[in-house]
Amino acid sequence: MSNSTEHLSSDCRSPSLVAFHIVLLYLLFFMFPIALLLNGIAGWVSLHLDSTSTFIVYLKNLVAADLLITLMIPLKAASMLPGATVEFRAFICHYAGVSFYCSSYTNIVLMGLISLDHFFKIVRLRGKVLGQNMKFSVIMSTLVWILLFGGTAIPNIFLTDQVPATQTDDLCTSLKPPAGKNFHKYVVLFMEILFWCVNILIVFCYICITMKVLQTLGIVSELATWMSAISACLDPLLYIFLCKEYREKLVEMKKSICAGVHSSDKNMLLYTKPAETPN
Repeated sequence: MSNSTEHLSSDCRSPSLVAFHIVLLYLLFFMFPIALLLNGIAGWVSLHLDSTSTFIVYLKNLVAADLLITLMIPLKAASMLPGATVEFRAFICHYAGVSFYCSSYTNIVLMGLISLDHFFKIVRLRGKVLGQNMKFSVIMSTLVWILLFGGTAIPNIFLTDQVPATQTDDLCTSLKPPAGKNFHKYVVLFMEILFWCVNILIVFCYICITMKVLQTLGIVSELATWMSAISACLDPLLYIFLCKEYREKLVEMKKSICAGVHSSDKNMLLYTKPAETPN
């Protein structure tokens, strides 16, 4: 997890690398409104959705992580602009960059918990104890946020306390004292191990689920769909396809809005209709 954002005006970089960063900037700014719209709708629906299952508990936490990632996208992109000041880039190093990466790993861990939840419910290995236990899902979700933000993000923020002097390619690292640099190395190692462990868990769970489904129903599980659902932009669409309660609530709210608009238009027509003159 690197918090450094390279400055585009650096003279030592090749033109191809500069062009790559320019393309990346355009993609980030283009992706932001799409991600904000999709995750905004997902968050709006989640607020009106009752936590009736362990899956919905994990789903709501996943929505929160995706929203936080989305809000950090324009800040991260702006810090990569050629005209970004040292003070602004230092602010990104202190807060926005740390929040972005921690939210990304929170997203990944929650996806692992969702796969584990489905494993317990479908394969039913102690499913009644863990896979269908609301308290367990709430505790696990809370621990993920505490571990990743309380154990890595907050210490990183406090250990990035040096005053920025000049514009450098490795500004974020230069803001850390020796203790902060050592802590950051351990955080990077921990996050890499966590990333691979969670991905192995996801693959294992869905292989078992696929085998179970093939044995009982004779159909192929949607393993490929789940494995490609890490992106924050695609997660809201995933909620609609995989959560019946979520889909029903979205349709219900859509019908309510349409009914309100139709009623308003009808009242407006009645109000503006000219009175008939008597014969």
